[in-house]
Formats: sequence, C-alpha cells, structure tokens
Amino acid sequence: MPKITKAIDIKSPIEKVFKLILDFESYPEFLPEVKSARILKKSSAHIEVEFIVNLIVESNYALKFSPKRPNVISWTMIKGKNMKSNTGSWELSSKGKELTHVIYNVEIEFDWFVPSSVARSLMENSLPKMLENFKSRAEGN
Repeated sequence: MPKITKAIDIKSPIEKVFKLILDFESYPEFLPEVKSARILKKSSAHIEVEFIVNLIVESNYALKFSPKRPNVISWTMIKGKNMKSNTGSWELSSKGKELTHVIYNVEIEFDWFVPSSVARSLMENSLPKMLENFKSRAEGN
C-alpha cells in the first residue's frame, strides 16, 4: 500500500504532544479502534508495544518505536497478525509556544488480499478521526 500522510495543528506545546504520543497504554481511552496497548520492552532508545486494534478485522501486532525528542517518533513492525509490514512516523514542529504542527506518515501492507483502493480508503477515512482524537486529548477537550 502506498504511504499515506496526514497533518493537523494541535493547540498544545510540542513536549505535551510528544508525551501523549508515547503514552501508548492510554490509547484505548481515546482511540475507539484500539482495544489494548501493552508495553513489551522499554529502553532509552526504543519502546516495543503490542496493540490489538479493530479496523476491518481485529489485528494483533507489535511495533518498535524510536523516539527522538522532541520532534520525531518513528516505528517499524516487529510482528503482526493480518499484516506484512507497518512502518511510519510522527513528525512534530513547534509553531509557537502553544501550537504544534503534527505530520503522521504510515505505510501498511496486509498479509491477506485487500484491494489497494479499499486499503487506501480505509486509511484515508480513519486517519483524520484518529488525529482529531489525539488533538482533543492534547487540548483537554
């Protein structure tokens, strides 16, 4: 599947947004598609997290995140059910003391046949909702 990129401005300081993205275990509280998120391993350079999500089907996968304060959090897939690969990044830039510009990049390849138009449509529709949920959480709404 081709890479998909979405952007959003969040009225919150960059460090607060960065910390929210890394608060994986809170994702089920504000992202309805995330059924669970569990940290498997954590070091100063990487965080491994197992997710159970429900989009088209329920998927269980683990990602290895590489945070680089305060601007970038990238990831690669360690293992996954229903996925061959899942890579991406969060790119943050400060637009003033209380405004953060967020760019979300993702590329997912499923291990079962999903027409690329269907996969793209699913991602194009779900990503804006996900980013709006992060925005609401960071802005305290």
